[in-house]
Amino acid sequence: IKRRVHGDRSALQRMCSQRDEARSVVLLGNVGLYCNGKVVVHTDRKMLYVSICFILIPSGLFFGFVCPYFTSSMFVEYPVVPAVLMSLCLICLGICSTSDPGFVARGPAVRIPDDGFPPRRVDVNGEVVELNFCPVCCTYRLPRVHHCRYCNLCIRRQDHHCPWIANCVGQRNHRSFLMLLGSTLCLSLWIFVFSTWHIVAAFQAADLSDDKGFWQTLGSEIIPILLLVTGLVLSWSLIGLLGFQLFIISRNQTTNEYLRGLYRQRKNPFSISCVSNCKEVCCEPNKEYKMHFSELQEQHVALPKQDGPPSFNPNTDGNRPSVAACVEVEV
Repeated sequence: IKRRVHGDRSALQRMCSQRDEARSVVLLGNVGLYCNGKVVVHTDRKMLYVSICFILIPSGLFFGFVCPYFTSSMFVEYPVVPAVLMSLCLICLGICSTSDPGFVARGPAVRIPDDGFPPRRVDVNGEVVELNFCPVCCTYRLPRVHHCRYCNLCIRRQDHHCPWIANCVGQRNHRSFLMLLGSTLCLSLWIFVFSTWHIVAAFQAADLSDDKGFWQTLGSEIIPILLLVTGLVLSWSLIGLLGFQLFIISRNQTTNEYLRGLYRQRKNPFSISCVSNCKEVCCEPNKEYKMHFSELQEQHVALPKQDGPPSFNPNTDGNRPSVAACVEVEV
């Protein structure tokens, strides 16, 4: 019998204590872990399906109602470019929604006093940064680590939780999120421009000497008009979102930090220069994990509660591995 436990650590410990043979397959939280820890899938995926429909439906209508005009009047290879853009959008969406954004492994369960554990302070480039204790993950949050209430896990350099990809945007998938925005923007602009071209060409070729010809042409161009409006709305939205992302990346901030105004009154210790900040997100490779998935399985099996706060070393805990966060207990 397989039972899934989300977010309740005490329930997992009770189940493990009742059966000596109970074995933890994956970890806690609101996401599932597949393919030996390489694929992360959030439990709430409704908006992800909406995102897929936003890509497939306009693209399918574009191929069916707009592409035939250009393939017959211009060149046969015309559908190749929108097909490549659509495939790139789906690939980037799949990478964003199934990749680990930077989950932080949970610490041992501890007895938390009523007033909580006091924050600890570390020096980051001459600035004092407070490290608060996370009562859910039972560990001190490293600098730029934020606890996501949707994933129920702490995430490294969390930008925001995006329901459209059913995942958080963090340290390990921020680059693919930017590629998703860029490819979707290019596809939206392509649909908008060539749908407009198709409509203008149809009205120029039609007989508009009377109202009947105008309304007949308008009725035959309903789908291209809908594609024009859809491409325009999506393009403006994506231009604003991509521009905001590039703006905060150039300042080495996350969306959470910017909206909370953490660096309005004091210096941002993580910002170096505009070029270095962009290279940090867009060019630096993701660090490999130093702990195998089999070790992660053994890390969270029936952990005894400690009386004090967990030990913390900013030099070593900074390399704590990212993990996905669903518990599947086999009894």
